[in-house]
Amino acid sequence: MECDSLVFPLRIDAHSLPFAHNFFDAVIAIDAYLYFGTDERCLSYISQFIKPGGSIGVVDLGFQKTGLVEVTYCDFPLESDWLLEKYAHAHAQHQDKDLITQAVLQGAGDLVGLFGLIAKME
Repeated sequence: MECDSLVFPLRIDAHSLPFAHNFFDAVIAIDAYLYFGTDERCLSYISQFIKPGGSIGVVDLGFQKTGLVEVTYCDFPLESDWLLEKYAHAHAQHQDKDLITQAVLQGAGDLVGLFGLIAKME
């Protein structure tokens, strides 16, 4: 989309963001939302940093239904099954502690899927 100069990937603590309110046009969490987003206060906290009309993008295995945003897109990427298989085989030795790996390796991979989601701030 030729916006490389406008994108700044950051690896920071999602619970203590050092930004002003309405700072971002968009926030994207890739394979990270489950680590911080399960807190029911998460979306209300992160949303304060996104401009009105801005977007939140999530690619992960789950998402809260809070009513704070309008979901404009949600689907499974074409690579979902391939990525899960790759993940499961890489983590096979730890499957006793990893429910995702267990599901995929035991043939229940159709019950698990990565998804992509975009939501607009209300």
